[in-house]
Amino acid sequence: MALHQIDEVAIEKAVKESCVMICILHDEIVDSDWCRSEWKYSKASGVPLLCVVDMQRSRKDKVIDSIRNHSDWKESDHLLR
Repeated sequence: MALHQIDEVAIEKAVKESCVMICILHDEIVDSDWCRSEWKYSKASGVPLLCVVDMQRSRKDKVIDSIRNHSDWKESDHLLR
């Protein structure tokens, strides 16, 4: 499937069919509608989320702080354990 063909329905379906999601965290992740959708469907579907900080391009403390301080991501406490 081409990137331009992927919509909310396709994202939700792909997440629900996954065994686990691996999320590469970086400075701009909280601004990504796509990532927020994947995160939302992961939590709603009970799909485990493994988060890894891209420390070559970002500082771990800044990434975690930006996620904790962003209103859309506050409810996603399951990702920072």
